[in-house]
Amino acid sequence: MFEVSAVSFTFSEGLAIAGIFQGLAIIVYLLFRVREWRQTLPALACFGVLTGCFIMQFALRLEPMLPELRLIMWLGWALVPILSYMLMLQIATVQHIGNVTRMPRPRPREALLAVLPFIILLVATYFPYESGACRRLLPPCDEYMEIIYWLGSMLGAVILGLLWLQRDFFNGLRKGPGGRERYWLVLTLIVVNIGIVVTMLIHAWGKIDQLEVDALLVIMGLAALYLASSSLFRVYPAVIDLAPPPKVLRLTEAAPLNPEEEALLLRVRDLIDVQKVYHEQSFGRGALARELGVSESQLSRVINHGYGKSLPRLLNERRVADAQRMLNDPAIPVQVVAFEVGFNSLASFNRVFKEVTGLTPTEHREEESVNKTTS
Repeated sequence: MFEVSAVSFTFSEGLAIAGIFQGLAIIVYLLFRVREWRQTLPALACFGVLTGCFIMQFALRLEPMLPELRLIMWLGWALVPILSYMLMLQIATVQHIGNVTRMPRPRPREALLAVLPFIILLVATYFPYESGACRRLLPPCDEYMEIIYWLGSMLGAVILGLLWLQRDFFNGLRKGPGGRERYWLVLTLIVVNIGIVVTMLIHAWGKIDQLEVDALLVIMGLAALYLASSSLFRVYPAVIDLAPPPKVLRLTEAAPLNPEEEALLLRVRDLIDVQKVYHEQSFGRGALARELGVSESQLSRVINHGYGKSLPRLLNERRVADAQRMLNDPAIPVQVVAFEVGFNSLASFNRVFKEVTGLTPTEHREEESVNKTTS
């Protein structure tokens, strides 16, 4: 037990507290991040249900309603594999066209899968129970709960099987903008859902009791939230369309590039001008050189020749240009803008922004607001 003065929490409840806050943070961030909230329906549904499962962990303290609450909690965990499946398909079919990222909406036939756990609840009432009390949905008896755990694990296994049948969608998942983040997000969801299915199966088999099931499910759900949040925000498109890339400069004074370097410059332009990989906070010369499989010195020569400036200056100017466009929308917090365009701290964003523009981000926003008012 975790004790704070007169308040005490079980192990599962202690972890659930962290899960609730993390889940709410993800939901709020997603709502801020995209222009069309319907693009995030699979993610909002998946992480919203996970957050609801954590909330239900506390609701179990209402002992008079314990059977009904157990049933609702089972429903939540049974929905997670289905919603994760929809989210993984969306992630795998993201389209990048120029500077535009298109997130496909879930198809109706995929959304209908979410009805299956509710069907299981009804079907389970028709099993040949010895007690007539088990033939009604509420309140559920122990035999009924055992049956739905069996059926829930089978449903989860079917969903994983559907994912396997559509594995062609995931070919080349690492390629393109945010490929690494998409890959790890899908892998995280697959591992978590396998864990949920196995836990339900073992519990239905009678090998672990209900308290152990609660702890295992909460641990897996919390791990999914924390691991997914590190990559989820790089998968979804920016909250607004960013400014078009500035014109590329070429220096005629430098020694001409050889054919290999010309080809390298084209790849650099694609990554920077089209894919905008500099929105990754860890992106720099070393990361770009590794991505292209060249030395940093060769990369610096190509960039200096193709853009007329060093890579750090180029990245800062691109990030600031995108930030200026985002700051024109007063609804987007400055801190969100900073992280969105690739800065790893608000302090460095303020410093670089002022070096490039002569104004702080707040001053730039105020100036733009005045210009709109007077125009």
